[in-house]
Amino acid sequence: MKSLIQKRSFQCMVVLMLVFIAMASCSRDSGGDYFFPISSQKNIEYSGLTSAAVIEEDNADTILEEAFMGSSAGTGMVPSFGSAAAVGSSAHSRPLALTLLKTFEGLAHEISALEQEGAPAEAGLAIPTGITVEGPCGGSCSVYFSISPITGISRTLIYNDYCSTGTTFNGTVSIQGDLDPDSDNLDLTLSFSSFSASYEGVSRTMSGTLELATSSDSSSLTMDILVKDNSTDKTLWMEDYEMDVTEHLDYDEITISGRFYEPDHGYVTLSTEDPLIIYYVNDYPSSGTLVAVGAEISEGNNTKARLVVLDEESYRIDVDEDGDGTYELSWEQNWED
Repeated sequence: MKSLIQKRSFQCMVVLMLVFIAMASCSRDSGGDYFFPISSQKNIEYSGLTSAAVIEEDNADTILEEAFMGSSAGTGMVPSFGSAAAVGSSAHSRPLALTLLKTFEGLAHEISALEQEGAPAEAGLAIPTGITVEGPCGGSCSVYFSISPITGISRTLIYNDYCSTGTTFNGTVSIQGDLDPDSDNLDLTLSFSSFSASYEGVSRTMSGTLELATSSDSSSLTMDILVKDNSTDKTLWMEDYEMDVTEHLDYDEITISGRFYEPDHGYVTLSTEDPLIIYYVNDYPSSGTLVAVGAEISEGNNTKARLVVLDEESYRIDVDEDGDGTYELSWEQNWED
């Protein structure tokens, strides 16, 4: 997996952690407690429909595309958090959940290695003021971290128009959990507070919480997160949205479950009929089936649609409008359309 992540996407974090290792010191406020300054920001809100979606021909493609990509349909692909998610692949056209999983897993391992090299081990140590580093193409990034005997190490990254590899970041990311430098296992909680990423005119703002768990050859990301398209003010909600990834030699095997809220249509419950296969050299999956179940229109009968991947360039949408278990409508679509 580490070969999939470009190291320079973590340049700011690496430099800052090295500075902390060299400068870490102990500080208290007037009340005698260690303090940890974090800038507060107002979270975005979801104001769309919260009822189950009635899936039909006119909305099935939009719901499934947005549920899979984590991006508003027709407004461009998902911006990554810094750089390509895979060698030879553009993260800007990969699912948001996969981009987040790959990016933060790599970041966690980077921080873990640096902490092992010499971060202070005494509980209660904190950096009371921000250390700022300029972005390669503008802006700045600051990091704070503290150690608690109860909660372990907390890390907070604050971005202010920080630009790296053409992507501009603003907002706060907090990371909490134990990092074991001698193992590939991670168990982390990540929180966003109106964190935005912009690339080539496509801008998204995200707020919420991620739970990341990894082992040597598999990873799991569970999200309760809002994703706002800043050009349309449209906000998507991914609730208990779980992506499980099993790594193979040259591809990832992915399953998706959970609930996805589309503001104009309501929520659907997601499941994976056949695992989605994404080769590391491709942007899109080459096989797999994602199913969305919507509103119950008669007892025991729910509207339903599925996205059937045909190859890395196209997929098919099947729709069951009357909930009888038969897909009456079907058509093909290209990923780039």
